[in-house]
Amino acid sequence: MGAKMKIAYVGHTAHNKTLSNEFFTNILKDIGEVRYFSYSPDHDGDGAIDVLTAQILDGQYDKVIFWQTEEVAKSVVPALDQRRVILVPMWDGAVTRDGNFWHQFQGLRFISFSRKLHETLLICGLRSSYFQYFSEPAPELDQNIAAGERTAFFWERRPSEALNLSVVYEQCSLLQVEKLYLHAVPDFTQDMAQQRLRILQLNGESIPIFVSGWMEDKSEKEALVSGKTFYFAPRSIEGIGMGVVEALARGQIVVSPDNSTMNEYIGHLSSGILYEPKRPFDIPRLTKSEIKKLSEGAYAHARFGYERWLKDIERLKSMIRSDQRRWLATDYGAHFSNQVAKRAHDRLRSG
Repeated sequence: MGAKMKIAYVGHTAHNKTLSNEFFTNILKDIGEVRYFSYSPDHDGDGAIDVLTAQILDGQYDKVIFWQTEEVAKSVVPALDQRRVILVPMWDGAVTRDGNFWHQFQGLRFISFSRKLHETLLICGLRSSYFQYFSEPAPELDQNIAAGERTAFFWERRPSEALNLSVVYEQCSLLQVEKLYLHAVPDFTQDMAQQRLRILQLNGESIPIFVSGWMEDKSEKEALVSGKTFYFAPRSIEGIGMGVVEALARGQIVVSPDNSTMNEYIGHLSSGILYEPKRPFDIPRLTKSEIKKLSEGAYAHARFGYERWLKDIERLKSMIRSDQRRWLATDYGAHFSNQVAKRAHDRLRSG
């Protein structure tokens, strides 16, 4: 057995705290020896990219993977063998970028965890491989999600944007929520004062708000989120949307704007609730039996998605290794038709 592949992973500093990229870095560790580099746009102008560029070029890596760090890639890629480079952008960062930005990366390989992003890159003539991640579902569906009192969880990440506590509180009223659990940890510290004021304004209203802060222990947060009937998407646009994916895995009913990546995971009124972003209060009133059906639909969808993801991990590893293996399905959307074609081909061969 030969030497292990040397991999440089260039990630976003924020993920050092949230660990939302951990599923991917664990896959990299299965493939080779990984050295981690971090970058944040907040460091623009202080020479951070120049330092990173020098460190990466000095390492003689077999693969250099840029996870949501295209600004660093712009500086490093010209000095690297294109066959060694993989870019993993996220839809929330890519949504404002046009074809002129992406064209500078012609010839490179992309991994897309959003179908919308994947299609955007293909339109630009780039080589993208699409994967849809699902987290491991709970061993069984928690029946209290549908049978107990109507509760909701919302992490208000952007109080100054359209998807905020005021909107979610009104949606909770329409959904007859009895308790709202608010994770009051905004992405930007300058939003904290606005968030506190809004909590004070709403706390005397009909639905009680239970407020939590940052938790270092992931299991502590999991305990807080689990069991709630509704999970409100924390942002209008996501890269993957780990919170939404994990909520589906619990069988919770996700309430979300009809945007990527949420609408790539959720079927309206089959595994969640999607609403037109400009009409956030145009949402259905649900009976107890409808809540039960939606919870079961979310959990079933998560179980099927996770099984599909586990089967697709080997394709992802193959793509990272560049081992020239050929794969029947280029993405999960083509999987069914490809399986039909394969079985027809097998029947012809055996007949």
